[in-house]
Amino acid sequence: MRGLAKTSRGHASMELLDRPKPDPAPDEALVAVDYAGMCGSDAGIYEFESAFERMELPTVIGHEYAGRVVEVGDAVTKFAVGDRVVERPIRACGDCYQCDIGEENVCQRAAITGVDHDGAYEPYLAVPERALHPVPDNVDQRHAATVEPTSVGARAVIENSRVRAGDRVMVEGPGPIGLLTAQIARAQGGDVVVTGVGQDADYRLPLAEDLGFETINVAEDDAEERRDELTDGVGYDVVFDTTGHPSGLTGAVDAVRKGGPDRPRRADRRNHDAVLAARARGGRRPVFVRLDVSGLRARPPVDRAWRGRRGDARRRPVLAARRRRGVRGVPRRRNGETDVRRLRTPGVAVDGTARTLRRGSRVAVSPGVGIH
Repeated sequence: MRGLAKTSRGHASMELLDRPKPDPAPDEALVAVDYAGMCGSDAGIYEFESAFERMELPTVIGHEYAGRVVEVGDAVTKFAVGDRVVERPIRACGDCYQCDIGEENVCQRAAITGVDHDGAYEPYLAVPERALHPVPDNVDQRHAATVEPTSVGARAVIENSRVRAGDRVMVEGPGPIGLLTAQIARAQGGDVVVTGVGQDADYRLPLAEDLGFETINVAEDDAEERRDELTDGVGYDVVFDTTGHPSGLTGAVDAVRKGGPDRPRRADRRNHDAVLAARARGGRRPVFVRLDVSGLRARPPVDRAWRGRRGDARRRPVLAARRRRGVRGVPRRRNGETDVRRLRTPGVAVDGTARTLRRGSRVAVSPGVGIH
């Protein structure tokens, strides 16, 4: 079989390589890939940003995908041949402190599919049983391929912030994670506004409007005036920063209302701090920033939509099945057609798809002629 791999340390350098079909270990399932999405990190691998210097090349990329089980190891008990599945691509060690307390997403020895070992841009993967999640019968396989990015928004909205009906919500950044976060917040009953900057005006903000959201272009509009207009001068109940830019941190604190919503919070959250985790573009590690807002806005519920955890992937199929006001993760063009691409010319496919990601859409790739 053949897979789309990063082959050298520099810009581009993507090739279709012959790879052996994997044999599943006793605790693994062999998964045939149906659809694979392209994440911004895949575009980062294409550009070979510093975050990916640890990669041992060549490595087949891709970690957002949906597939079918075609073979199981002797120790696998939860899945059978024919089951539709998605993978939780951050494979944790299961032994470190973070794993012990349920934070496998920040495992000290985590291995990421498509970065630390071959990923989904090839026909088959051998995946540990504990990294797989079943896809419900009423969820389309193309939708299932977006579980991983949607789990990021699911965690931010459902677990970290607990958005409730009637909450006034602002999502900073109209990219793929931002728009998924906005849809989930709306499904939870929030009244959502999406903000962007000048470069978002041509595609991302209009796409947000197509999805039914109020939008603010902070490069042209007075963000403070619009905030007061939309919230009766109070401020937003919850702000999600999905920009990946340092300015999002201070902007979130300025926009959130004083006090924040009155709801249970984790014991390790201090009353007068906003704790945000931002991964700088091209950075190897997340950057944690603690903002003291005790004299400004007490306990602001500012959450960073950055990375989903194990339980978050389970929520995405439920949200898709309920279809509350249309939580849709399917990659699509603005004319409503699903954007599904087949890999035949690696450089053209990745470069063009990277441009699509920068505009704000997710793209699904289906194994076709040239990748088998």
